[in-house]
Amino acid sequence: MHLTHRNFAFLDNIQKEFVKMYRKGRIRTANAYALDKNFLPTMRSSMHYHNIHHKELRQEEKVMSMLAQVQDIRDVMGRNLQLILERGEKFDGILAKSEKLNEDANVFRKKSRAAKRMMQRKYYFWFVVFAVVLLAFLYIVVMGVCGAGLKRCRASDNSGSSGNQSNNNGGGGEEEGDGNNRLFVF
Repeated sequence: MHLTHRNFAFLDNIQKEFVKMYRKGRIRTANAYALDKNFLPTMRSSMHYHNIHHKELRQEEKVMSMLAQVQDIRDVMGRNLQLILERGEKFDGILAKSEKLNEDANVFRKKSRAAKRMMQRKYYFWFVVFAVVLLAFLYIVVMGVCGAGLKRCRASDNSGSSGNQSNNNGGGGEEEGDGNNRLFVF
């Protein structure tokens, strides 16, 4: 580690030794440099120890640094595991929602097919009703123009022939009836 870390290790050691030697009350009431005589030998020995054993302390610092890194990694892994567990819970919620949406989509599909069939039936029903009304209307119009027995709509012969005659007009049909009223039969 760097020199500054060794310095802080030295200061940390000095602080621990100082607190061991003196009580809090004595520290608070002491005048400036009053504790210097008693603590000076401890400070010298600690300084000497840190100067001589700096390589071992560096090794110790490396071990401490490694332990600190391991602890940091543990903390990160703990947070990651917590996030994974939370994500798993969220994933379960999303999965349940997607299953619900899939069920709703199937219900919607079935109901829309039923509605489509119902609308087609209504369309066909009204088409048949319209066709029947139209045919009834056409029948009423034809009956109004031609009469009940379609007597007015029969072809009339203006040639003056009388009696029952059978002519072949090339139309493929036979004409029946008296002179003025002819009925076409095919």
